[in-house]
Amino acid sequence: LLDEDWDIIFIQQGAAQAPLVDTYQNYLDTLMEYVQKTKTNPNARFVWNMTWAYQSDSTQKVFAETFQGDQMAMYNSILNAVQEKIVPRTDFTAIIPTGTAVQNARTSYFGDRLTKDTYHLNNLGRAIAGYTLYSILTGKPLTEVNLGQINSYDVPEILFLSDTDRQVIIECVNAAI
Repeated sequence: LLDEDWDIIFIQQGAAQAPLVDTYQNYLDTLMEYVQKTKTNPNARFVWNMTWAYQSDSTQKVFAETFQGDQMAMYNSILNAVQEKIVPRTDFTAIIPTGTAVQNARTSYFGDRLTKDTYHLNNLGRAIAGYTLYSILTGKPLTEVNLGQINSYDVPEILFLSDTDRQVIIECVNAAI
């Protein structure tokens, strides 16, 4: 926080705690108070990043024990927690629906392989997250044109997107937003 005069500060809940509404109690207020006091730019705005459900074959403890390996149950719990604990707050100027964009993409031919270890996003998953972030922060729906502009930056070769890939990502991100 002290390194720069940040104009946007992103906050998100840890992946394992994101679907558990009780984990937002008091902790978020305490964190926001600290960030408000510590930030160096008085005009900085806060943005919430909604995380995603684990891959359906994840063996992570919270996923196996709390959700019995049911990805949709975890996703719906994350969505519920965001609706209940984040949407009513006035200190967030935007919510990045990364979890919804990822869940949308899982219903496409990309399937449930958007993570590198069943819970951290791989390059394709990170691209979807990044495009969702871009669209929310710019206020522009994702299109073939602005997707091409984003890709003109130094995008890793491993992330070559076919025309079909781009169309799927555009649909998934725009539907999430």
